Amino acid sequence: MKELICEKCGGNLSLHTQNSNFFKCDYCGTSYIMESSGNIRKKFVMSEFIKFDKKAILLIFIILMVLFGLYFIPVSEEKQNNSNSKPSSRTTKIEKVISESSEKHETGDTGGEISESEDEEEGISGIFEFSSQRKSSNYTYYYGFYKNTGTVDLDKPSIQINFYDEKGGIVDTVNGYGFKSILRPGEKTSILALASDGKKFSRYEILTSPKKPFYYPESVKIKLHSTRLTREANKSYEIIGIAENIDTKPAKFVHINGILFSEDKKILSISSTFTSQKILKPKDQSVFKLTFYGVEESKSYELEVDSRLAE
Repeated sequence: MKELICEKCGGNLSLHTQNSNFFKCDYCGTSYIMESSGNIRKKFVMSEFIKFDKKAILLIFIILMVLFGLYFIPVSEEKQNNSNSKPSSRTTKIEKVISESSEKHETGDTGGEISESEDEEEGISGIFEFSSQRKSSNYTYYYGFYKNTGTVDLDKPSIQINFYDEKGGIVDTVNGYGFKSILRPGEKTSILALASDGKKFSRYEILTSPKKPFYYPESVKIKLHSTRLTREANKSYEIIGIAENIDTKPAKFVHINGILFSEDKKILSISSTFTSQKILKPKDQSVFKLTFYGVEESKSYELEVDSRLAE
């Protein structure tokens, strides 16, 4: 198991292998490949793996160009006429106005903001609650929770934060992702987004739009127990515990997420890790450890777990 930082979302995440050469971020789903030199690079080029016949490529290209001419050109005019239409009813917005231009993402009291999105026809509904933000080196972490209040499963929740200057122009945009891959009705999951400092802004808004999953990875029931929170040196905390497979199926990629809270239940920090044992058979147990840095004081925490069926 190799601990890496995802280039796309920037969180303190672990990347796990899908096979011997590929890695995937459990927050934003970005794919990586291990090169022969040992370096990790983002994404990969399909042509390195699939050899296409030149005639077949030419034929596909001609077909695509014909379809492009028949469909896209007539539709483009219609799209232009509807360019001023309202956004989707499932897209919700939280807006925060800053009293003075800031380049450090310091906004004062930002907790307790809640937005809800709903689509009665499809049963898609969710609530995003912004909890807090934390400064770390040259970055600012934005924390919150997303809860599925609908009647159908939701895909991994995500947020988009847009930062604006005094004239209303966008100066920066960042994305944040939930921990759980699939959010069942009634479940909630934590979300974090990472923004780099240095760009002045006067306000920001948080957008979120729930959607149904594209696929349903089969999960395995994992129980977390015997956990304890200890304070270490240099303003750091550790959570140590045991993950146990209480299902009848083997599990892989057992991913644990820890959330530390302040006394007033604001999120102070989030950390994630995998179990030390890669495959957990039914009744198997494995130790895990989560480390949190730069936290002044915390006495409460929550844990989330996600897993996949080991085929």
